[in-house]
Formats: sequence, structure tokens, C-alpha cells
Amino acid sequence: MVFKAKWKILITQTALFSLFLGIALLISYNVISAIYVNRIIRQMVEPPLLKFERFLKIPNIAVFALNDGIKVVRTPFSKELTDKLIEVARKLKDRKTLKSLEGEDFLFLKVEIRGKEFVVVRPLGFVLHSLRRSFLFIWIVFSVVSFFLGNMVISRVLNPIMDMIRQARKFSGENLGRRLPEPETHDEFQELARTLNEMLDRIQKAFERQSQFMNDVSHELKTPLTSILGYSELALRFSDREEIVKESLDSIRETADRMMKLIQNMLDLSKSLENLVMERIDMRHFLEKQIENFSKEFPEFQFDLSGDGVVVADRKALAIVVKALVENAIKFSENEKIVILRCGDGWFSVEDRGKGIPREELERIFDRFYKVDRSRSTGGYGLGLSIVKKYVEAMEGRIEVESESGRGTKFTVFLRSS
Repeated sequence: MVFKAKWKILITQTALFSLFLGIALLISYNVISAIYVNRIIRQMVEPPLLKFERFLKIPNIAVFALNDGIKVVRTPFSKELTDKLIEVARKLKDRKTLKSLEGEDFLFLKVEIRGKEFVVVRPLGFVLHSLRRSFLFIWIVFSVVSFFLGNMVISRVLNPIMDMIRQARKFSGENLGRRLPEPETHDEFQELARTLNEMLDRIQKAFERQSQFMNDVSHELKTPLTSILGYSELALRFSDREEIVKESLDSIRETADRMMKLIQNMLDLSKSLENLVMERIDMRHFLEKQIENFSKEFPEFQFDLSGDGVVVADRKALAIVVKALVENAIKFSENEKIVILRCGDGWFSVEDRGKGIPREELERIFDRFYKVDRSRSTGGYGLGLSIVKKYVEAMEGRIEVESESGRGTKFTVFLRSS
């Protein structure tokens, strides 16, 4: 969750800030205390002060002689504190040592006067102690301030993510049209929102394809299934009459064949066409191969091919488009059984000599299941032209139609040539 990420970031940045601030304050304290102590030492060990009498005149200084054990030469402190100072002086190894006793800092300094070794103890007051407390206070205050400022900054930075989470929780199958807000931050958050919205677009299209497919199936299979049930009942009722049974079975088979073709068309129409393999195709050679198959399937038709050119397309998708357009031309060629194919660089056309399509219906012939009045007896355009348009657009092309009543229809497909 974003909340966990927020606290992880906040705690990490606060810990790092506190760590670096603590190191900086510790270094500063050591530098300041070293300067302060060295200044005190210089005052104590200046040549004029190295005389024993001068030491005895410095107030608040304890002097211990180290020769033949340890002996108190002078002490202004209480017996209890003096005993503690003697214990430290007895264990003293370095020339100078700082020691905190009873909440006060003491400087222990070994000096040699007149050939004898002494330990001079001078209280530093509460200077270093106050400095430590001040630095500790600064560290705590700035760490707390860093925490709250970090919380404000991180919350503001993560606000776009929180908005996206709140909006995403409102999504459901009934409102796939909702989209995440895209913050005008010009950063990764805006790119994330845009990417998620693009993903939602693809999901919505997939749901729409699935829903459309189910609607198409329920709508288009209802009539042929009703016909099959009717012919089955007819065959059962007149089972003793061979002619009626045979006609009923033939009708059932034809209806089943149409259903199979319809289902295949609907499956083609519902497929995602994102993985097309685009390549340069010699259109004349490609159409010649297609015409060989059409001539075997429709021997009563003549196929007239002319032109030469290259298109950039997916070979399988292009074959589906050509087949659908040629079969459509054959379906509506009642008088002249000829299909005219032309091609050039970046285009090809399929033309028939049928009755043509009324001008007011040209814009709707690519709609799913739209049927022109003249096509009812022949099964109509069905899904064929919807599939053609889908495949053509998937190949970054377009399709145009020209038709004149009584003179036929011409479909022209435009594709890239390079």
C-alpha cells in the first residue's frame, strides 16, 4: 500500500537526516571542545605560569604531586570530590584528559615543574556540558522538524498516487469508461496514470468485444437454430415420408453450414489484431494465387485481373480481406458472372457487375449484420464487410466503396506501399 511506502520513505529519510546531523554535531562538538580545552591548556602552561607559585595562585585548581605516590598539594574541592579526582589522576596515562564528575567537566593535565611531575585539575565549569546539551537539543528539534516536514512533502508528492487509488477503487464492470486523473506534474506519476489509462482502454475494448460477440451470437444464432428445430420437428412428424425427411435434413445441413461460417466470421471479428506481421507484398502475384483458388471454387465465374504494384500488409489478413470482397462480389453478381480485380502501388480493388447499392445505404454497409434490402434473398452482407474493415484498419489502411444502382459495386482498399 501507498501508506506503507510513505512511512518507509519517511522513516528512512528521517533516520538518514538524523544520522548525518548527529555526525555533524558530534564533529562540531569535538572541534569546539578541542579548541576550548587547548586554549585553557595554553593559558596554564605558558612559561610564566610554569612556576609552582603561579599554579597555587590560580583559583579553583587542584594540584596533585605524583612523585612517591600521589599527594594532594592543593585542592579547593570537597573531600568526596577530591577523592574522585585523585582516583582519576592515579590512573591518568595521557598528558591531558577530560573527565565528567558530578555533572561538571574537569581537565586533568600532567605538567613538570622544577623536575617534579604534577597533575593539575581544573574545572571547566558547565561550558562543555551545556554545549553537549545544546547540541542534543538541536539534534532532537531538527530531527522532529525533519520528520514533520518530510511527512508534508512526501504526502504532497504521493497525492497523485492516492487520487489514483481512490479512483481505481470505484472501477467496476458497469463503469469501465472511468479513467484515472492524470496529474499535470510532468513526471513519472503522470506517465503512470497515462499508462494505466491506456491499459484501461485496452481492457474496455476487450470487454466490449466480448460483450459484442455474445450479443452477436445470441442475436444471429437464434434464427438458424429456430429453423433447425422446425425442420427437425417436420422430419419427425413426417418420418414415414422419405422426400420430406430428405428435404428437412438438407435444410438442416445448409443451415448448420451457414451457422459454422457465421460463427467463424464472428470469431474473426472478435480477435485482437495487435500481432500482425507487416511485409512488402507483390499484389499482382498475390492476387493471381488467390484467383487460382477462386476459379476452382467458383468455376462459373470469370476473374479479370490487371495492374501491378506493391503493398505493405499482413499476408494472412490480406488473404481474408480479398476473399471476403470477392465472395461478396460473387454473391451479388446475378447477371454478369464476372469479378474485376485491379491493383497498383498501395491499393487494390474488387468490382462486380451486380445491381449496386442504394446511395443512402452506402455508409452503413460496414456495420455489423446490416443488410441492404436487395440482399435479403441472398443472405446479405452479414459480417463479411465488418471483418474487411477491421482487418484493413488494423493494417493502417482504409476502404472505400463506389456503387451505382444497376451497374455494380466497387470496393477499393488503400494500404501503405513502403
